[in-house]
Amino acid sequence: MGKILAIDTSISSIDTPVNYSSLLTTLNSITPANNIETNLQTAAGAILSYRINDSLSSSQLTTLRTLANECPDWNGEGVYQAQALLALFDSVGTVYGDSACYSLHGGHHPIQREPTPQGAITSQDIINLYPNPNNGNFTLEYNLGKDVIGKIVIYNAIGELVGEYALNNSQGTMTISNPDLSDGVYIWKLYTDNQVMRFGKIIIIK
Repeated sequence: MGKILAIDTSISSIDTPVNYSSLLTTLNSITPANNIETNLQTAAGAILSYRINDSLSSSQLTTLRTLANECPDWNGEGVYQAQALLALFDSVGTVYGDSACYSLHGGHHPIQREPTPQGAITSQDIINLYPNPNNGNFTLEYNLGKDVIGKIVIYNAIGELVGEYALNNSQGTMTISNPDLSDGVYIWKLYTDNQVMRFGKIIIIK
């Protein structure tokens, strides 16, 4: 998982030039250990292909749509990344099957990664972003655990960083306003100690 996450993070790097073809070759050489890694590899590969070719093949889109309709609770961050990338191709308002997944589980709740890294946020800790959908103005409630600080980073459908917000306390409420966000699906990630500890999607409708 670490190798795939490293490539996934490199796609969005704004600090150093990125060779997308080289990253795709490296990504394809990795053998995933479980379905969560496989799905993240699939989504990251599609993002890289889009960056390289400015398009996706019909078979790639079919694969992404299948992944986008999976339950992210059991199939990981790749589901959200597939949905975000498909926002460039599918009609506005397209609904994917993860909403049914949440209904089966009794409503939305934080996603748990497996295995949880040592010192990571636990299920007792809170990260809540609302309203969702929104118009670029939203509120973040968080409780990261004792003596933990981090940041929320928002990426667009092709992995470009569009917002970064430091969480200077271990818990609190933050109002975020980003009027420059256009309609679409975005991915948010919570980082603590430079590791992704939570992730999800946010929908902007104006």
